[in-house]
Amino acid sequence: MAAASCFGDYGVEVSSDHSASLGRKAAAMNQNSVSCLYRTKLAGQCRIVTVTWSKNVIGQGLNVGVDDGKFGCKVELRPWLFWKKHGSKGFELGNRQVEVFWDLSSAKYSPGGGPEPVASFLVAIVCEEEIVLQLGDQHHPGKGLSSSREAWKRLRAAKPASIKASLLSRREHLYGKKFFATKASFCEGGELHEVIIDGKPSLKEPRLCIRIDRKVVVQVKRLAWKFRGNQTIVIDGQQVEVFWDVHNWLFSGGGNAPANSAVFMFQMCSSSGEEIKQPWLSQQQQQQQQQRDSSTGFSLFLYACRND
Repeated sequence: MAAASCFGDYGVEVSSDHSASLGRKAAAMNQNSVSCLYRTKLAGQCRIVTVTWSKNVIGQGLNVGVDDGKFGCKVELRPWLFWKKHGSKGFELGNRQVEVFWDLSSAKYSPGGGPEPVASFLVAIVCEEEIVLQLGDQHHPGKGLSSSREAWKRLRAAKPASIKASLLSRREHLYGKKFFATKASFCEGGELHEVIIDGKPSLKEPRLCIRIDRKVVVQVKRLAWKFRGNQTIVIDGQQVEVFWDVHNWLFSGGGNAPANSAVFMFQMCSSSGEEIKQPWLSQQQQQQQQQRDSSTGFSLFLYACRND
C-alpha cells in the first residue's frame, strides 16, 4: 500500500511495494521499459537498488526501488497533470534517512524514443551524506534542482560513496514484429554495441538470428526443435554466454514470460567458471541469484514481445 501520495505537486508516490509486478504490467500496457540492478552499500548494508524507466501511451515513469521494491519512490510523468520534472523525496531504511534526487527537466532521449534518457539528466541516491548511486551527467548543473535551493544544497554537500556502485544486470522490454534492437555495453565503461534480434517464427522453417554491430554471432535453424538453447560468443575480447527461449513465439505461451514474448540473456562469463544462470527464471529469482553470487558478471536480459 502507498505510504504517501502527492501526485498534484511532484507526481511522486512513495510506495512500500511498487515494482513486484512490473513485468506483468509492462506486457499488459504494451510498455517499453528498462530496469537496471545495482549493488551498493546503503544504510549500512550491501543492497540491491533497481532503477526502472518506463514509457507507454499514458506517459513516462521512473521507479527507484531498494530490496526488491520494498522501499523507494515512484515518479509518474503525465502530460495532462501538473507535475515537475525535478524534485527529491526521502524514505526511511534501517532507521536511516535515504533521499532520492531527480532532474529530468532537460533530459534528452534516443531518436527511437526509448524510455531511458541518454543525456542531460540526473538521478542520485544520498544516504548519510554520501552519494551511493548517481546516474546521468556527472557534471550536470541541475537546472531544475537549482530552483529548489535547499534540495540542491543537500545534494552538492554530499560526498562520493566510499564503495562504488556496480551494475549487475539490465532488463529491457522490446516490442516489434520481426526485428528487435537495442544498444548495450557489456562491461563498465566499455564500448556501446548494437544488438539486433531477427526472429522469423512464422516461416515454414522458423529461424533466429542475433547480430552484434551487424555481425551475425548466433544463427539458429530448425528453431522449432531448438527453441531453447545457448551459445558462447566473444565481445570485446570477453566470453559471453547467449541464452534464448522462444517457446512463446512458436507455441501457446506460458511460463514466466507473457504470450508472444521471447527471452534472451547475454551473460558475461564468470572468471571462476561457476554455473551461469538460466534466463527463464522469474525476474525476482534472477535478482535473488544476482544478490547471492557476487562473482557473477554483468547480464543483459531482453524480453522481445511480438506485435502481430
